[in-house]
Amino acid sequence: MFVAGVVVRTLPGAAPTVRAQLESLPQVEVHAETDDGFAVVLEAPTASAQEKLHERIAAWPDVAAVVLTFQSGQVLDEAESRDSAVSRESTESRDSAGVTG
Repeated sequence: MFVAGVVVRTLPGAAPTVRAQLESLPQVEVHAETDDGFAVVLEAPTASAQEKLHERIAAWPDVAAVVLTFQSGQVLDEAESRDSAVSRESTESRDSAGVTG
């Protein structure tokens, strides 16, 4: 999951309209508001999806700017994902057989 903190700055008088647009998106949480903007958290499954969401909001006519303040994310490569699945299966097999350690 990729998480980004952004500041969304609006054009004068546009904050209510932009807030409604932000709140209509399930992957967006509005955390604070001023007269001309918001502190927002964006969540997306991939870095690319997060970037597209950022760009989508920035393109709204009443948005003056979207400024990235924080970004975090984790991608498992195929080998890590496979190793993690094997480890879980091994643990589940031991647990169901009553084996400890």
